[in-house]
Amino acid sequence: MSVRTYVQMLYDLRDVKTIFILIRPKKKVSPQTRATKEIASSPIFARLRTDLGDDFDAYFQVCLAPPHT
Repeated sequence: MSVRTYVQMLYDLRDVKTIFILIRPKKKVSPQTRATKEIASSPIFARLRTDLGDDFDAYFQVCLAPPHT
């Protein structure tokens, strides 16, 4: 899925509490770090980031994050 799809799901499907995404580790970087650096920092989340303000990072970790191993 694309990042755009994740954003749309978070806006349109408010009943969805968590979207699990699969991300491989890459060059000694954990999937959680990659999710934060590559997905959460994407400009496409600007509207959601603005709406949530300081709560965006916590929201992202709960709603759209790789499963923990």
